[in-house]
Amino acid sequence: STQSTWDHQKLLHVVMTSPKKGGAALGNDYVKSMKSSSSPRSSSPFQYVRSSSPGRRPRTVDEIKDSSTCIIGALEVLDTRCTLVVGDSVWCGERDGSVTIRNFDGAVVHIIERKKGAVVWSLNLVGDCVWAGCSDGFIRVLSTSSFKLVRQFARHAGGGGGVNTMVFHAPSNTVFSGSNDFEILAWDATTTDFLRQLPLNSGVRALVADVHVLYAASDNGLVTLWDIRTGERLQQWSGHSKAVLSLAQTESHIWSGSEDGTIRIWNPVSGECIGVAEVHTGAVAVLKTIGGRVWSGAGDNVCVWDGEKLKLLGTYQAHGGYLDTITVVAKTALYKVWSSATDKVGKVWETQVIPDETEALRAKIARLERCDYENKLLKEQLAERDGRIEALLRKQREDEEELSRLRAFATENVLLKQQLAEAENVASALRTQLASVEGAKRTLEQDLAALGRVLADLKDENARLLSTLEVQKAESAALEKKLRGLLESAESQIELMRSEILNLQRTVADLTEQNAFLRQELDSSRGESARLADELERARGEIDAMALKLKELDSIFRSRLSLITQVFKVFKRFEQFDKKFKASSTSELREAFQPCLLDFKGTIASHYTDDELAHLGSSRHFFQL
Repeated sequence: STQSTWDHQKLLHVVMTSPKKGGAALGNDYVKSMKSSSSPRSSSPFQYVRSSSPGRRPRTVDEIKDSSTCIIGALEVLDTRCTLVVGDSVWCGERDGSVTIRNFDGAVVHIIERKKGAVVWSLNLVGDCVWAGCSDGFIRVLSTSSFKLVRQFARHAGGGGGVNTMVFHAPSNTVFSGSNDFEILAWDATTTDFLRQLPLNSGVRALVADVHVLYAASDNGLVTLWDIRTGERLQQWSGHSKAVLSLAQTESHIWSGSEDGTIRIWNPVSGECIGVAEVHTGAVAVLKTIGGRVWSGAGDNVCVWDGEKLKLLGTYQAHGGYLDTITVVAKTALYKVWSSATDKVGKVWETQVIPDETEALRAKIARLERCDYENKLLKEQLAERDGRIEALLRKQREDEEELSRLRAFATENVLLKQQLAEAENVASALRTQLASVEGAKRTLEQDLAALGRVLADLKDENARLLSTLEVQKAESAALEKKLRGLLESAESQIELMRSEILNLQRTVADLTEQNAFLRQELDSSRGESARLADELERARGEIDAMALKLKELDSIFRSRLSLITQVFKVFKRFEQFDKKFKASSTSELREAFQPCLLDFKGTIASHYTDDELAHLGSSRHFFQL
């Protein structure tokens, strides 16, 4: 799966990785000798420089100069961490924390003083403003015309979690920022509002935005792909053994540079690693696409690559320190490029990109294919939008129906409020009546309590009267028995009279057939019958009178019984007074009272019958003593 070819004049070594390995790096399978090398292949996907010693990685690489690229000057005291071209000036994030604005000759035209405790780690042009990612986690938006702070905001962690990288995605008007706090944050480019978070499990070093995909390089050696529209994580590319520090995009590939010193080339559609370059001995901190070429920078050198043919065009020993930035300053017939490193000396380059019509055609085909893919996505989005519009229209119709119902409810509510007000007035009147009823109730309760006491007394009295009533009932039964006897005798007489009348009627019937003089006798008999009927009526009247008299006697008996009861009560009170006089020392009062008591007893003994005395629970003998 590894094929190596040596060019003896330029010492070019080609490594091709097998697709079956899924993009695994095969650069450590070094060639042991020149005799074991295979035949050259013109279709090799990658060329890189290394020494003739096959057993170890080279620490230095000889320069291979490309005639179209050269260093034309130097900028003294260019100690920058990040650079950005804005119009005809270059914004430089200095290591001391300030931001210097230079012209294309390198002269400083303006200095933006540093914020206390904050260093600018990344710069990005968004519209007419520059977004500066700082070490304290803040993103500060600076005006390109006045150089003043427009606004600042923070969501990343400060300290070691500063903003390492930012990228502006114009189609979605979104800025993505990556930090050491293991987060990628999305911001609205116009309002700077926070949109969403894309979490990782490692610090973010570099970001590249395609039309629909966001590529993120992280400290765990992975390149992670996200769907920009939905925020869904699509893939993770693995192969680097250390942190991925830089990313670059060409027409057909994604390039990644790592701390392990390698550069990997990826197919963005399949996610397959199609090549690994092992040219640099230090960490590949910078990758920059310039025209159709890719510039890579590490601690030892700067390399220039053909971005489509994947060939190394030149290597340059440009700086004495670790490379930080490579920036395209001007585009004319030649590209003017600045590079800066930790040696505090900036280099000015000129490079010429000779167009290759074949590669341009391929790039155009790729762009057309991408546009076709984007058109399909746009059609899908348009269909989704039409569906959403139809749903919104249905929702609008439902809302209008609901609004009409609510209006009807509002009218009904007004009526209900009027009825409620009337009900409140009625309730107020009822409360007033209730208060008066409560007063009357309390009065009635007091009266009821008094009546209860009276009722208790009456119950006691009723118990006594019931015993008396039993005796009266017995006496009434005897009287009813006598009355029934009288009624029976009267009825027997009436029956006899009826029988006589019947006999007379039969006699009258027999005599009717006799002569006329017997009719006179018959008339007299009829007169006798009328007289007997009158007598019968008189007898009935007498019986009714006797019944009324019996009732009067019963009423008189009851009245007398009540009277003798009251008299007997008075007698008992007299006895109580007599006992009190006996207990007291007033003998004169007792002697005066004693004759009255004896007269009272004599009166009762002479006027009460034995049955009445028995009813009172006493006897005649007691009153005669």
